[in-house]
Amino acid sequence: MVMMFSEYQKKVDQFAEDYKKMGENLKNNIEKIKNHSDTRIIKYPNHKESFDYVDGLFCNSGVKEVTIYQCNRPFLEKLGYKGVGGFFEKIMKTIVIPDLPFETISKKNDIVAKITIDEVLVHELLHYVSDSHKKQTISMELEEEFAYGNSVGYLKSKGYTNEEIVKNNFMPFLYSVTYSRYGGEVLKEVLQENGYDVSQFKKELPIKQKKIIEKNKKAIHQRTIDKAFKKGMEIIDIYSGKKEEIKIESGNCKFMDFDWKEVCMALYVYANSKGEKFEEFRSMEKRDDPFIDSNGERVSADISGGIDTKYTYKCIINSQGTFRLVVVYVPYGYTFPVGGKVLEQTVTGPPFTL
Repeated sequence: MVMMFSEYQKKVDQFAEDYKKMGENLKNNIEKIKNHSDTRIIKYPNHKESFDYVDGLFCNSGVKEVTIYQCNRPFLEKLGYKGVGGFFEKIMKTIVIPDLPFETISKKNDIVAKITIDEVLVHELLHYVSDSHKKQTISMELEEEFAYGNSVGYLKSKGYTNEEIVKNNFMPFLYSVTYSRYGGEVLKEVLQENGYDVSQFKKELPIKQKKIIEKNKKAIHQRTIDKAFKKGMEIIDIYSGKKEEIKIESGNCKFMDFDWKEVCMALYVYANSKGEKFEEFRSMEKRDDPFIDSNGERVSADISGGIDTKYTYKCIINSQGTFRLVVVYVPYGYTFPVGGKVLEQTVTGPPFTL
């Protein structure tokens, strides 16, 4: 089926209108929170330790000038913010946290984070720093990893072990990410370990599939926790500077080889996990500065390669730190929709440290 440009433009206009209404609703909610009789204002030097920690990590970030609004939890839930431990609202650059108890619950299960007000403030102030520094929108997952990862030093200063940090602070978010991203992989592993034929399972009617999943839900739940826990420990290692360095050659320059054909295959796996088709990925190209640092900022890199190297590119990054490869691809090519804006998608690779 081919969508006419007039139909496409209508959908674009509707999306813009919906986005505008969403922005207006957010602004209205923030104003209601600010004006609520029970709302308490938190400013530096109140909770000095939280502000000082983030300011120490990111000097001149302006965090000590930030005003935080602590609001009645039932009122927040009435506005639709149910189960949140706090949030940074990007449009109005506002941080909101609920009053006690500070618990956030994963939507997929009953996993609860046990966090204190000072820990919430550190997390949300890090979101403020990220938003004020970055020049582009990054994924929610990368944004949260930035906040969780950079809070590790503060949490360790309170005497928490790595295991406690992951279990009590990171777990609800990591569980949700693992469930949504790797749910199919987890299900496959559990079914195979319990003697099920995965190919046959896929052919079963939905009602029978549901019964099989229900029978194995405890194992699926535990496997998801295990994967989420492992991811949390990796985040701690990365932001604690313990991640094993990849190949470093002589001089100040850092080298990393990657094959863009392999990246294409990674895109194929990523696309299939979302139910998309491989043949839709018609166009992909190497972009300048395809790396970002732990703040989501583009990092300058010298890249060489092409036809002569069978499209294996050598990348030279002239700095140290933790980086990610960002792949930009055009799923529908440059010709659709006619007269419309070219749709670009991005996939962010795993972090590596130099």
